[in-house]
Amino acid sequence: MGRKKKESQLAVAELTLPDAVFLRDLLRLINKFQDDVTFFVKYDGIKISEFDPAKIAMADYWIPKEAFDEYYVHKCGRFMINVPQTLKIAFTRVTKEDQVKISVDGKNEVAEFVLQNRVRSNGSKKRKLPIIDEDVEEPPTPVVDFTSTYLLVAKEFIKDLQDLQKAGFSLAKFISDEEGNLYLKGSEDVAEFANEYRRGCDIILEHEVLSESQASYRMSYLLDNAFPKELLALTELVEISWATDMPLRVKMKPNRPAELTHWIAPAIEV
Repeated sequence: MGRKKKESQLAVAELTLPDAVFLRDLLRLINKFQDDVTFFVKYDGIKISEFDPAKIAMADYWIPKEAFDEYYVHKCGRFMINVPQTLKIAFTRVTKEDQVKISVDGKNEVAEFVLQNRVRSNGSKKRKLPIIDEDVEEPPTPVVDFTSTYLLVAKEFIKDLQDLQKAGFSLAKFISDEEGNLYLKGSEDVAEFANEYRRGCDIILEHEVLSESQASYRMSYLLDNAFPKELLALTELVEISWATDMPLRVKMKPNRPAELTHWIAPAIEV
């Protein structure tokens, strides 16, 4: 008796997003972690969870079905696409007036993107791309007991991180005190870099500090993964949370139904 063929785990679905620019910007952001990205299609939304190649940083995105104009899932499952190829073929010259319909055909291993202007009747653009059939599991979301959380103006904080990197520091230390003040520090040999953000300053909009916390993170992962400049296309604010020598969580605040979170592991100083 021959072996029974393993049932395909590829999804079959038809989804319409009212804003193609949002999906383009999301793809640009997730591409900071991997080129080949897996979308887990569920009945109540789409989950995207990807590590960087070294598994130091992780993207954890959730787009609920409420974000879509149409959301038909014929078969739950996954589909993987090559993001640079998808951006190059399907998302050149998109505008905020464009909607995108995504048809995922797991049976034929094809994803079709149809872009159409919601305001002007100028036809549609259809692009087909292959689905990569690779057996991957959805990574679990980290669980951390955070002791410090701040809601920050993203653009200004990213500029300060860039200054720290330009100054030649490879590690950034995040420190909070019990009064709610935030410190960003770098130190190597005798050189030192320190920014102090007093509670109530323009860059800190909200804060919650349960106890003094400090943790160090590698600059390359902070700017390439946790706070890449590409996130500014999706959010003006970021919520950062950490505890002493624990992972950093960066939650974006997009103006649409979506939960977009980045994680990076701490750099334990010896």
